[in-house]
Amino acid sequence: MVEKRLPQTEARLSISTFFEVELLNDDGTSAGKTKLGSIENVKENNPRPTNPRYQADDDNPGDIIERIPNLVDRTLVITKAVLNIRDMIQSFGSADMNDIIDMRKPFNIIKKEKYPENVGGPATKVTKYLGCWMHDNPKEYNIAGGSLKMIQNATIGYTRKEVTTVDLDKGAEEVIG
Repeated sequence: MVEKRLPQTEARLSISTFFEVELLNDDGTSAGKTKLGSIENVKENNPRPTNPRYQADDDNPGDIIERIPNLVDRTLVITKAVLNIRDMIQSFGSADMNDIIDMRKPFNIIKKEKYPENVGGPATKVTKYLGCWMHDNPKEYNIAGGSLKMIQNATIGYTRKEVTTVDLDKGAEEVIG
Protein backbone atom coordinates (compact mmCIF):
# COMPACT_ATOMS: atom_id res chain seq x y z
CA MET A 1 0.00 0.00 0.00
CA VAL A 2 1.32 3.44 -0.94
CA GLU A 3 1.36 5.92 1.93
CA LYS A 4 -0.45 9.16 1.09
CA ARG A 5 1.34 12.33 2.15
CA LEU A 6 0.24 15.92 1.87
CA PRO A 7 2.38 17.93 -0.51
CA GLN A 8 3.95 21.10 0.84
CA THR A 9 2.65 24.04 -1.17
CA GLU A 10 2.20 27.76 -0.74
CA ALA A 11 -1.35 27.60 -2.14
CA ARG A 12 -3.16 26.30 0.95
CA LEU A 13 -3.01 26.13 4.69
CA SER A 14 -0.09 24.16 6.06
CA ILE A 15 -2.34 21.64 7.80
CA SER A 16 -5.18 19.33 6.87
CA THR A 17 -7.93 19.12 9.51
CA PHE A 18 -10.83 16.77 9.99
CA PHE A 19 -13.36 16.20 12.77
CA GLU A 20 -14.93 13.12 14.32
CA VAL A 21 -17.73 12.67 16.83
CA GLU A 22 -17.17 10.00 19.45
CA LEU A 23 -20.41 8.66 20.85
CA LEU A 24 -20.32 7.35 24.42
CA ASN A 25 -21.87 4.38 26.19
CA ASP A 26 -23.66 4.83 29.52
CA ASP A 27 -20.41 3.99 31.37
CA GLY A 28 -18.45 6.69 29.47
CA THR A 29 -16.55 4.31 27.17
CA SER A 30 -16.45 4.85 23.42
CA ALA A 31 -19.41 3.54 21.43
CA GLY A 32 -17.70 4.37 18.12
CA LYS A 33 -16.67 7.34 16.01
CA THR A 34 -18.32 9.08 13.09
CA LYS A 35 -16.61 11.50 10.72
CA LEU A 36 -18.19 14.93 10.76
CA GLY A 37 -17.77 16.02 7.16
CA SER A 38 -18.73 19.20 5.32
CA ILE A 39 -17.53 21.51 8.11
CA GLU A 40 -17.44 25.11 6.92
CA ASN A 41 -16.29 26.81 10.11
CA VAL A 42 -15.34 25.98 13.71
CA LYS A 43 -14.99 28.63 16.41
CA GLU A 44 -13.59 27.76 19.83
CA ASN A 45 -14.65 30.22 22.50
CA ASN A 46 -13.40 30.30 26.10
CA PRO A 47 -14.81 33.44 27.74
CA ARG A 48 -13.64 34.25 31.24
CA PRO A 49 -15.23 37.46 32.45
CA THR A 50 -13.58 39.43 35.24
CA ASN A 51 -14.97 41.64 37.98
CA PRO A 52 -13.24 44.91 38.86
CA ARG A 53 -12.08 45.66 42.42
CA TYR A 54 -12.10 49.41 42.96
CA GLN A 55 -9.89 51.81 44.89
CA ALA A 56 -11.72 53.18 47.91
CA ASP A 57 -9.21 55.73 49.32
CA ASP A 58 -9.33 59.52 48.95
CA ASP A 59 -6.51 59.83 46.37
CA ASN A 60 -8.20 58.13 43.42
CA PRO A 61 -11.65 56.91 44.40
CA GLY A 62 -13.21 54.65 41.80
CA ASP A 63 -9.94 53.52 40.18
CA ILE A 64 -9.80 49.84 39.33
CA ILE A 65 -6.89 48.34 41.27
CA GLU A 66 -7.26 44.75 40.06
CA ARG A 67 -9.48 42.41 38.03
CA ILE A 68 -10.79 39.23 39.68
CA PRO A 69 -11.35 36.37 37.22
CA ASN A 70 -14.65 34.47 37.16
CA LEU A 71 -15.26 30.93 35.98
CA VAL A 72 -14.43 29.83 32.42
CA ASP A 73 -17.05 28.72 29.92
CA ARG A 74 -16.02 26.49 27.02
CA THR A 75 -17.96 26.35 23.77
CA LEU A 76 -17.51 25.35 20.15
CA VAL A 77 -19.59 26.82 17.36
CA ILE A 78 -19.63 24.46 14.38
CA THR A 79 -21.00 25.51 11.02
CA LYS A 80 -21.76 22.50 8.86
CA ALA A 81 -23.41 22.07 5.50
CA VAL A 82 -25.92 19.20 5.53
CA LEU A 83 -25.19 17.16 2.43
CA ASN A 84 -27.15 14.02 3.17
CA ILE A 85 -30.21 12.92 5.12
CA ARG A 86 -28.46 13.01 8.53
CA ASP A 87 -28.26 16.40 10.13
CA MET A 88 -25.77 17.40 12.83
CA ILE A 89 -27.84 16.35 15.83
CA GLN A 90 -28.20 12.88 14.34
CA SER A 91 -24.43 12.73 13.85
CA PHE A 92 -23.95 13.59 17.53
CA GLY A 93 -26.44 11.01 18.77
CA SER A 94 -28.29 8.41 16.78
CA ALA A 95 -30.25 8.25 13.58
CA ASP A 96 -33.60 8.28 15.41
CA MET A 97 -32.97 11.67 17.07
CA ASN A 98 -34.94 14.58 15.64
CA ASP A 99 -34.66 17.19 18.36
CA ILE A 100 -32.10 18.43 20.88
CA ILE A 101 -34.39 17.25 23.69
CA ASP A 102 -33.69 13.66 22.56
CA MET A 103 -30.02 13.90 23.57
CA ARG A 104 -29.51 11.86 26.74
CA LYS A 105 -25.72 11.60 27.14
CA PRO A 106 -22.61 13.61 26.28
CA PHE A 107 -20.32 13.00 23.33
CA ASN A 108 -16.73 13.91 22.43
CA ILE A 109 -15.45 15.82 19.41
CA ILE A 110 -12.03 14.90 18.07
CA LYS A 111 -10.07 17.26 15.84
CA LYS A 112 -7.09 15.86 13.93
CA GLU A 113 -4.61 18.19 12.25
CA LYS A 114 -2.14 16.56 9.91
CA TYR A 115 0.92 18.59 9.08
CA PRO A 116 2.80 18.16 5.81
CA GLU A 117 6.39 17.03 5.89
CA ASN A 118 9.22 19.50 6.56
CA VAL A 119 7.19 22.18 8.35
CA GLY A 120 8.86 21.67 11.72
CA GLY A 121 5.76 20.55 13.60
CA PRO A 122 4.39 17.23 14.77
CA ALA A 123 3.08 14.83 12.17
CA THR A 124 -0.40 14.93 13.71
CA LYS A 125 -1.97 17.01 16.47
CA VAL A 126 -5.11 15.57 18.10
CA THR A 127 -7.46 17.76 20.17
CA LYS A 128 -10.26 16.05 22.09
CA TYR A 129 -13.17 18.15 23.31
CA LEU A 130 -14.65 16.03 26.11
CA GLY A 131 -18.07 15.98 27.75
CA CYS A 132 -19.88 17.81 24.93
CA TRP A 133 -23.55 18.81 24.96
CA MET A 134 -25.41 20.74 22.28
CA HIS A 135 -26.72 24.15 23.37
CA ASP A 136 -28.70 24.76 20.20
CA ASN A 137 -29.14 23.34 16.72
CA PRO A 138 -30.51 25.97 14.34
CA LYS A 139 -30.88 25.22 10.64
CA GLU A 140 -30.70 27.78 7.87
CA TYR A 141 -31.97 27.11 4.37
CA ASN A 142 -30.42 29.17 1.58
CA ILE A 143 -32.05 28.87 -1.83
CA ALA A 144 -30.19 31.80 -3.44
CA GLY A 145 -28.38 30.96 -6.65
CA GLY A 146 -30.78 28.19 -7.63
CA SER A 147 -29.56 25.50 -5.25
CA LEU A 148 -30.86 24.51 -1.85
CA LYS A 149 -28.21 24.58 0.85
CA MET A 150 -28.95 23.72 4.46
CA ILE A 151 -26.51 25.08 7.03
CA GLN A 152 -26.39 24.21 10.71
CA ASN A 153 -24.61 26.53 13.09
CA ALA A 154 -24.63 24.61 16.39
CA THR A 155 -23.23 25.81 19.70
CA ILE A 156 -21.71 23.01 21.77
CA GLY A 157 -20.49 23.23 25.35
CA TYR A 158 -17.63 21.01 26.53
CA THR A 159 -16.07 20.32 29.92
CA ARG A 160 -12.37 20.14 29.02
CA LYS A 161 -9.97 19.47 26.18
CA GLU A 162 -6.92 17.29 25.80
CA VAL A 163 -4.23 17.95 23.20
CA THR A 164 -1.75 15.30 22.10
CA THR A 165 0.77 15.10 19.32
CA VAL A 166 1.66 11.96 17.43
CA ASP A 167 4.98 11.63 15.63
CA LEU A 168 4.17 9.09 12.95
CA ASP A 169 7.84 8.46 12.20
CA LYS A 170 8.60 7.55 15.82
CA GLY A 171 5.21 6.09 16.71
CA ALA A 172 5.20 8.15 19.92
CA GLU A 173 2.39 10.15 21.47
CA GLU A 174 2.94 13.10 23.79
CA VAL A 175 0.31 14.98 25.80
CA ILE A 176 0.92 18.72 25.42
CA GLY A 177 -2.05 20.31 27.13
